Amino acid sequence: MMSIRAILTMDMASLGHGLYRAWSWWLGEIRSVLPSVSHVGAVGKAQLVAEYVDVRLVFREYRPGTALPVPRFGPPEKLLPKSAFALPSADVLVHELELPVMPVAEMRKATAIDLDRLTPFAAEDVIFDLEPMEKAEPGSLTCRVAMAVVERETLKQSLKQLSESVGMPRSVCLVDHHLGVARFDFLKALGEADGHGNGRVLRSYCWLLVVALMVANFALFIVRDIASIHALSDRIDAQQTSIAVANALHRRVVVENQQRRLLLQRRTETSPLAMLATVTNALPDGAYVQRFEWDGVRLRLAGVVQPNTDAVAQLRSSAVLRKVLYSNSPKQAEGGPFEVSIRPSKAQR
Repeated sequence: MMSIRAILTMDMASLGHGLYRAWSWWLGEIRSVLPSVSHVGAVGKAQLVAEYVDVRLVFREYRPGTALPVPRFGPPEKLLPKSAFALPSADVLVHELELPVMPVAEMRKATAIDLDRLTPFAAEDVIFDLEPMEKAEPGSLTCRVAMAVVERETLKQSLKQLSESVGMPRSVCLVDHHLGVARFDFLKALGEADGHGNGRVLRSYCWLLVVALMVANFALFIVRDIASIHALSDRIDAQQTSIAVANALHRRVVVENQQRRLLLQRRTETSPLAMLATVTNALPDGAYVQRFEWDGVRLRLAGVVQPNTDAVAQLRSSAVLRKVLYSNSPKQAEGGPFEVSIRPSKAQR
């Protein structure tokens, strides 16, 4: 079995030859298990057949299950390329053979080797075709096959006359008027005997080559994408160290920013100037502070108040200074020195 690397490095000619051999083998296996009617592509659908009747070319449509053909009318040059040209039954020798069970293509090869014994003609003077007559029984080693033989010169003269007057048919056959089907394909057999196939076979091979090239290109694109993804993954893995250093530096910067914000917040909350401004706004006009002590947790104030001035009550009314721990103040009507200790509210600082 070939590896993927060997397939990718293979040249297109070798790849196409390998695909062609695989395709031919697969078709041979499929044909070998199909019923006999499947080998005779005519049964199951209507067939347009051209045949001479009193030196006049007549087109008829043979339908399976009926022996009466339906006449078709139209320009012969348009109908003939879609028709099978029927040889006169007197020009064709048909007899039955019993051959080993094998694909039809192998039957043709085996029959061609023994053609001199099976027919009264020399092998190079005739064109023959085979058609399985029935499906081989399970376990049977042989099957019945119909062989039709026509002289090469007779076939070529009929085709020459037809091409000079009208054109070339799709195939050359023998009509079975009892079954209402066209049997055999002498035109294909003539092309194979002369070393070249007909146009349909050539077109089939061309389309097969196109499909094979498309599949190969698609597979190549997929493999290239996979290789690109692997290369990108390797590049990312190689940069993991740099990414780890960058992530560590980023985390350090984030921690430092948080510490800096916390320090600024604490500095703002414990700033003497901010607390002095709060006290100034909270004290009444008749109170004067002589001593201001602030250690970041507790505030101590000492000063003098004028008569009818309650400094402690005014400080309690402040949202920040309302938690008074100790106070010593004169009577409100007399005035005099006062002292107060306060724990400012953190939620309001």
